[in-house]
Amino acid sequence: MHSLDPINLSGRSTAVISTRAPAAQHSLSAPSVSLSIILTCKPFRNRAPGVRVARAPPRAQQAEDRQVIGDAGTIATILAQHVENFYVGTDLERARILHQLSSDVMIFFRRDIPVESHQGFIRNIKDEISKPPQEVDKTGRETHLQQLLELCSNFGQLIRNQDAQWQFQLLQPFGNPLPGSTVTTFPALMKGASQSRAPDTMVV
Repeated sequence: MHSLDPINLSGRSTAVISTRAPAAQHSLSAPSVSLSIILTCKPFRNRAPGVRVARAPPRAQQAEDRQVIGDAGTIATILAQHVENFYVGTDLERARILHQLSSDVMIFFRRDIPVESHQGFIRNIKDEISKPPQEVDKTGRETHLQQLLELCSNFGQLIRNQDAQWQFQLLQPFGNPLPGSTVTTFPALMKGASQSRAPDTMVV
């Protein structure tokens, strides 16, 4: 038999269907079971009126966010490895080159750059970066830059296809940092107004 009992949630009268099962008629005695179904559209929250509770993003969105953040970290790491493997110089010289490379690849994240235009970007990058004391393996450097730009292009497509607004913070001019100071070599990744990945830095 069903009974309809009113209960009060946060000042609202809400109906509850309560089904009570009688004690079992078998040899083993069972306690009575009470099953309640709350007929309400808004669950009870112990909060002040007008305060909205943030909902956790769905798992699919969390997975996409992890992929974007992870891929951004991969690009930052490969940029640093590029400078480490193909240039020999002081920490200050390497930090300056890494900062310049990071600035150059940002355009691939904002818009689609055709593959046939990548060689032009590589020439510009070579012209913009003042040559350090020694350049290692010129051919290998250009091949690695080509692969790096393709990776950046794919990442740009990924973040532009997301519902969320992903962007990198603007890199400030490198300037003339003092010895022992910390400089930013790859910018922070932002999702909307929130920082999702901290910037990469280097002590010079």
